[in-house]
Amino acid sequence: MRIGGIASGFDTEQIVKDLMRAERMPLDRLFQSKARAELQRDAYRDVNNMLRRLQEKSFDMRLQGSYSAWQATSSHENIATVTTTGRSQEGSFDLNVKQLAASASWTSTVDTTTFETMRPAEGETKTLRLRSELDGDFVEITINAEDSLKDVFAKMNRSGDLGMQVFYDEGGGVSFRSRATGEQSVIEFDHTDVTSHDFFNSVLSAGAPADGHLAVGSNAELTVNGLDITRSGNTFEIDGTSLTLHAVSADAAAVTTVQVQADVDAVYDRISEFVDLYNEVVLNIHERLNEPVHRDFPPLTDEQREAMSDREVELWEEKAHSGMLRNDRMLSSVLTNLRMAWSSPVEGMEGDVTMFSQIGISTGSWFERGVLHIDEGQLKGAIRDNADAVMQLFTKSATEEGSNSQMGIARRLDTSLRAGMDRVTRTAGRESSRYDQSFLGNQIRRYEERLDAMEERMLRVEARYWSQFTNMERMLSDMYAQSDWLGQQLMGMMG
Repeated sequence: MRIGGIASGFDTEQIVKDLMRAERMPLDRLFQSKARAELQRDAYRDVNNMLRRLQEKSFDMRLQGSYSAWQATSSHENIATVTTTGRSQEGSFDLNVKQLAASASWTSTVDTTTFETMRPAEGETKTLRLRSELDGDFVEITINAEDSLKDVFAKMNRSGDLGMQVFYDEGGGVSFRSRATGEQSVIEFDHTDVTSHDFFNSVLSAGAPADGHLAVGSNAELTVNGLDITRSGNTFEIDGTSLTLHAVSADAAAVTTVQVQADVDAVYDRISEFVDLYNEVVLNIHERLNEPVHRDFPPLTDEQREAMSDREVELWEEKAHSGMLRNDRMLSSVLTNLRMAWSSPVEGMEGDVTMFSQIGISTGSWFERGVLHIDEGQLKGAIRDNADAVMQLFTKSATEEGSNSQMGIARRLDTSLRAGMDRVTRTAGRESSRYDQSFLGNQIRRYEERLDAMEERMLRVEARYWSQFTNMERMLSDMYAQSDWLGQQLMGMMG
């Protein structure tokens, strides 16, 4: 039970708060130390996230596919269109399309009355056997007693093994088309099967051939640089470049020219994005290493935060968060390793190109903190005229184990970044870790344990203060009561 100021008239609540404020000063300092450790941990993790982005980009730049960009054009896109792949090769092709690949197709009238007479009896089934590939197996389509002719055609459409599209017009006609194209595609029924023979000769067409061979597809026929070729489909590859035919050439003399060449702009954009991200990481780390430290602005306690406006809190925290990584030796080492990766030549290169300055990538002045600059014209010229050397400068592997000087820049950076990220992780941990065993993670847990112990102690101290003030109030109340009794007695004696 707390008795506050009833007898004494003191503002006991405020007195206890003031006393506890003094008592909590060591606890507040410990809280600020914990908060500062958390800010430092978060700052390290922010840097690690940036390093991870650069490492992922470095990994992509290690792959030869990042430098194998091609562009292709067709002089008559109504005849043929082209799409490059990673297997494309530089060159040009003169095409003359004589014939497009076509599916096998067949149409027939439908006699629904005849179908009713051949429908299986209740509880029985019949089977149709047909195929859409010349050398393929016949596929069985089951007819049940309750199936209508429309149901039978629907089963053909749904059969993935059959590979056939069937369109049925209930007005009296049906068309079959193989899903594939080329001379191997057919519309054929098994003429040795009685049900299939009766269905295609009686229900559909009395003129169906005795061998069941209803239709056959056709191959695409064209000349490529004067060479006659055939393909089963209208989309295929020539020297790794995908070609799609759309129409037959106007005459034997009509030529469609396909041109395949390196896409200089695409490769340049990838390298430029890589350099931009590298510069962003370098400048960010340098800024953190040189942020001012405002020692008069420690992290705010809850009580301090409540006493300030939102704007005041924002301005205070801006200064409190500054300088968490100032002059950090670990990050300075990481930054030095990143810069050194670009500075030395790549040994073992074929030809005279061994430095990035030779293809238009160079560092700026000393006060620019190691950022890279690209000479667009020089780099594009190198990509166009010496694409293999450009690729090797980034992707080259070391022939000797552990030889960093023989590695391309993407491999050097990937190695340096992985090592740097590992060091930062051991210091600050990862956000995704369920139990943080890093240096700062353990330190923060120790702060939390000490805070919990001090909070318990504060509760006991506050309870003691209240007990003391409550006892004082009771004693004053007893003293005042005794004083009143004595006064009454004296008044009585005086008459």
